[in-house]
Amino acid sequence: MSQDRVNPKIPFASLLEAIPSLTFEGKRQLHALLDEELFQAEADLLDQDPTVQAEVETALQEYKAGDYIPLEEYVERQSEALSE
Repeated sequence: MSQDRVNPKIPFASLLEAIPSLTFEGKRQLHALLDEELFQAEADLLDQDPTVQAEVETALQEYKAGDYIPLEEYVERQSEALSE
């Protein structure tokens, strides 16, 4: 199966105009590709965000200090709180 290639110098507006001519399967493939690209871009941005880095570091320190509850216990507490 040959891979379709897109010239990166194609104007964005031209790419948008080409979308309606894609088959349903082509649109699904494009959607999957864009979804993955967006997911990775968002993850990369979060990795570089100082606030997120500080929150992760705080969580790691709390975990190392034993200041956490297992997920099962958290879910149980939430269930009990909702049933009251």
